[in-house]
Amino acid sequence: MTDICLIHPFAHALANRTAYPPLGLLYVAAALEANGHEVSYVDYNIDQHAQLPDADIYGVQLHTVSTYHEVRRILTQIRADHTDALTVVGGPGTNTELVDPLLKDGLANLFVIGPGEETMCELAATFDQSAWRTIPGIKYYSSRPITTPPRQLRTPYELPFPARHLYPRELLRDTSGVHGPVGVPATTLISTRGCVFNCAFCETHGAMHGYVARSPVNVIRELEHLQAKYEIYHYRFVDDIFTYNAPRTIALCDLLSEQDITFICITHSGLLSTRVIDSLKRAGCLEVMLGIESGSPRMLKRMNKRQSLSYAAKVIRWLRDADIASKLFIMVCFPGENAETIAETKAFLERTQPDKVHLSCFIPLPGSDVWLHPEKYKIDGLDSNQLFDESWFYWDDPDSTKGIMAVPRGTTVEELAALRADLMRYVKEEAWKKHG
Repeated sequence: MTDICLIHPFAHALANRTAYPPLGLLYVAAALEANGHEVSYVDYNIDQHAQLPDADIYGVQLHTVSTYHEVRRILTQIRADHTDALTVVGGPGTNTELVDPLLKDGLANLFVIGPGEETMCELAATFDQSAWRTIPGIKYYSSRPITTPPRQLRTPYELPFPARHLYPRELLRDTSGVHGPVGVPATTLISTRGCVFNCAFCETHGAMHGYVARSPVNVIRELEHLQAKYEIYHYRFVDDIFTYNAPRTIALCDLLSEQDITFICITHSGLLSTRVIDSLKRAGCLEVMLGIESGSPRMLKRMNKRQSLSYAAKVIRWLRDADIASKLFIMVCFPGENAETIAETKAFLERTQPDKVHLSCFIPLPGSDVWLHPEKYKIDGLDSNQLFDESWFYWDDPDSTKGIMAVPRGTTVEELAALRADLMRYVKEEAWKKHG
């Protein structure tokens, strides 16, 4: 038996840092426990001054490169206090050479690239570096970076349910309203992994790209467990494309309709039909979130969004007719954004009248098409240090230039910030509803 401590770094990019239990870490914890290992859990979002217990292996999540410095701080602490321990870093943020200094500086022994459940179990069974080359899905440093073949994306229903018992019960039953009505206990779960789309702003070249789905019966078993143990009856499905497979979605909704629950989900507008929406309604769906990103056809083409705005408008109307709220995610400052494209986005919102809109600012994620091919988007260079040190949040000063990280030739940071500020105020004021 191996003692393993799994660590969730402070997530400064979230307004509510405890409403999203780290399902990836908790899946890994469940797999390790099922294989007879002792697992402890430390979450700096719950306690920023938490003390690390003694362990043979420390596994730290690097969710995005914006948590790089926090992960480095944690690893430095481990190296000082637990000299002989094996240090492992996993999560989407490991899929870029930008974080390789963690290996080169000896702070991390290895990275887990892609799904971590089986990989961590195999690592817990051996501390012999000579055996690492036989373990898929890892990266380590031996005079040079060595990456083993990728780990196959496993269907979540082949895995134990996340080890939610490691997460405080009162936080697991989130009542903040992040996932639904304020005051109603809610939590997150996932019924599928991966995404089939290839949007230019998204990190799509990692080991997690692809798509696998749990069986509807297996999802219901987890819901019944959450109801019985935690008395939770409202959920956020955190799948990237919840309705990708229409027959499966309808089958799952048929089973969900037999449960006394409500939920919200996210999907692509092109993956919804009146039949699927009717099934969602019967199953208890209160809100569908759609990654529309822009109301400009030109911008959607540049983003490789593969989305029809005319069909998206129909979907929003169908959701309204079914009494399901629509929430649109809009992205601003993708390369090519200008006053005309902002006006097109406003016009789309005014024409379709969604219930909610959330605004994000484009960040050139490592692995995305923009990051890999900046010249294609007329960007002369990208500053990786900004990704580590700077983020933009919806509650920031709208007039700040903070978080503008990709500036095409012929455009200035100030011009992009002004466009963002204009759209930010428009969204916060729900100005599109005044034109309905």
